[in-house]
Amino acid sequence: MNWVMLALSSFLLFATLHMTGVSNWLMEAEIDWPAWTQAVGSVVAIAVAVWLPAADRRRQRREQDEAAYVQRLQSKQRLHSTATELTLLVSNMAAVQGPRTVSGILDTAAITDLRRRLADLEAVAPDPEAEKLIGEMRGVLLQCVALREYPYSAETSQRLQDVDEVAFDISQRAQAALIEAVQERDTIPCPKSGNAS
Repeated sequence: MNWVMLALSSFLLFATLHMTGVSNWLMEAEIDWPAWTQAVGSVVAIAVAVWLPAADRRRQRREQDEAAYVQRLQSKQRLHSTATELTLLVSNMAAVQGPRTVSGILDTAAITDLRRRLADLEAVAPDPEAEKLIGEMRGVLLQCVALREYPYSAETSQRLQDVDEVAFDISQRAQAALIEAVQERDTIPCPKSGNAS
């Protein structure tokens, strides 16, 4: 279809030039073809010289946007994973009825691991919302450490249930932040050619 339109347009252009007498003038006039070729070539070279750096900047910008997106997504995934592990830890602690032992309820290695992971997350928090969630997770972890020292009672059990609800809420918000980060992928401009990654 494009070739047909191009052929039709060319035919109409030549017909118009012939009917107006311009074609006769072009045939009779002495035209300096090398100068015209050089002029047209210069215009094309300038256009290419402007277009290539602009295209390179657009490509670099897309790559930077993609790298920033991947970094934010990985950070949100780690945030969600840590929140889920903290929720599981608190839920297991809240589920225990009766006497508690430190090794049976709250493994010291798990506490240390969660503290380390929270510190790592805090260093690369992608946004204020993530920083807030990390702070809340740190608070829940500290409450768990404090509550493990209390003997079992109805009051301790209720406090653990409250902390469990807070941890679950944090986990849900971390999941929502992860979903939002995944959906953000649609807003990153993608290259129009099919062979770009």
